[in-house]
Amino acid sequence: MGGWCLLLFVLSSVPGRALPALPAENFDKVVHAAVYAVLGGLCLLAVRATWRLRAALAAVLAVGLATIYGISDELHQLLTPGRSADVHDVMADLVGAVIGVAALSLVIAARARKRIDRPQA
Repeated sequence: MGGWCLLLFVLSSVPGRALPALPAENFDKVVHAAVYAVLGGLCLLAVRATWRLRAALAAVLAVGLATIYGISDELHQLLTPGRSADVHDVMADLVGAVIGVAALSLVIAARARKRIDRPQA
């Protein structure tokens, strides 16, 4: 998770003039959602490895952590030349985190069901 956060921090440090042009208006929101879906999933893995929580609480905590990082990332961009903070980016981060946590939660639940359904030897 730390490596992913570092990558996001480095990308947020790129001055606005050095950023590539995006293929469509608001495409950056899709990019935000995608990278925060990964962060949300990584946060869920970290939360599950750290605390024994009910699945729903672990999911909410993971989304919260990813979103807080998204807010801090936007604040960091205020210090980066040619960049600005955008509440819509934070909303895209939140949506991405929810998608990532939900997808990983479904995978975890399916694996748990598979183990339970497996006949005992």
